[in-house]
Amino acid sequence: MTLLDSILLIALFALGGAGALLYARYIAAQKALHLSETLRQEDRLKTQALESTAKSLESSHIQALQEIASLKATLTTANERLQEQRADSARQKTELQDKYEQDLSKLESQYKLSISTLQNELAKNLELQKTALLNESKLALSKDSKAILDEVFTPIKTRVEEYQKTLLQNEAKLKENIDNAFKYSQEMSKSAQELGRILKGDKKLRGNFGELQLKSVLQSSGLIEGVQYKLQEQLHTQGRRYIPDAVVSLDEERNIIIDAKFPLPNATTCDDEIEINAQEIAQNLRARIDELASKPYKDIENSYDFVLLFIPYNNILDLAINADSSLYQYAYSKQIYLTTPQTLFMALKTISITWQHIQSDQNIREAFEEIGKFYDKFADACSDFDKIVRGLQSAQSAAVAMDIKLRGKGGLEARFDKLKDLGAKTKKSIPNSKLLSQDTQESEQE
Repeated sequence: MTLLDSILLIALFALGGAGALLYARYIAAQKALHLSETLRQEDRLKTQALESTAKSLESSHIQALQEIASLKATLTTANERLQEQRADSARQKTELQDKYEQDLSKLESQYKLSISTLQNELAKNLELQKTALLNESKLALSKDSKAILDEVFTPIKTRVEEYQKTLLQNEAKLKENIDNAFKYSQEMSKSAQELGRILKGDKKLRGNFGELQLKSVLQSSGLIEGVQYKLQEQLHTQGRRYIPDAVVSLDEERNIIIDAKFPLPNATTCDDEIEINAQEIAQNLRARIDELASKPYKDIENSYDFVLLFIPYNNILDLAINADSSLYQYAYSKQIYLTTPQTLFMALKTISITWQHIQSDQNIREAFEEIGKFYDKFADACSDFDKIVRGLQSAQSAAVAMDIKLRGKGGLEARFDKLKDLGAKTKKSIPNSKLLSQDTQESEQE
């Protein structure tokens, strides 16, 4: 309370009841003034917070517009690449067909030429044979005549054999070219059929494709299958069995569940080109999100409260987000994160590095445990060595004391020597031991 308040209080008390009333009104006015000031400060803080939130939302809006522009550019680039690939495929098919027709025409020309040449040679040889037979018809058959006939027919036989060999070679080459063209045609047809089956709604094939893509990303991440991640593992909760596509161990205690989905609707064809409705893709992806959210994966023991939905093709997600920009937020509200091969690979690589650190920390802990055990053994050895030293010191002290009694001044040795000097007959002499002589002298000096 200030001095002015004290004086005012005294004056009001002097006025009696009216003064008390005035003082109460004064206090109420002071409180109202203080409350008004507090409210103004709160309004200023709220205004500042709203301005900060507005700036943040504006920045997020700009960033979202930039991301949308980037996604549109990516979609345009993908469409251009698809058109280029289709054009290249058509061009290669046309070139192969032209080359096949040219090779076939060339082989037919060679075949006709060989037939014509052989026919001419056969006609000449037959004419020569006829002439020779007519000229030699009067000759008797003998060795000489047989030699003449051999000379006539041998060239014909040789040419026929060469022609047969050439014909077989040409036939084999023609068959090889036809087989190669047929195989290529089958491969092109098979590739087109596989792509068509995926895009036309073969759910099983799309599911297998998604699982294969997920397996490929997991194998490339550096994680160890069966240890740090498992495929098609059976999980049990609420009395039911669930089999997610993959379960990744983030550490030794917690797991992340991944389910692969291919949210591509049934496609239609027009002029042999596949048309995909982006809006249908977005709706299909939203349905897959709902389907995955309905599974109680977060209730499974040691699992996180979120699930990764893996989309095996980046452009599919780009098309869906372009059609429905709220898909990320919708999935997040269902505790589901949308991933593609690129984003999942980066996440798995981070988990792999984390596992390496965990393994390194575990190795360090084991090393320190071994060091601790070694230290304990060393301490025990030092304790045993101290006991040995103390025992040796005690034995040495006892030996020194005994040596003093035997060889010290007034000891037994001096007394025996005195007896010997007096004439005692002995056969042996007392050995002069120097082992403890220094310690004995030091003890005697002390």
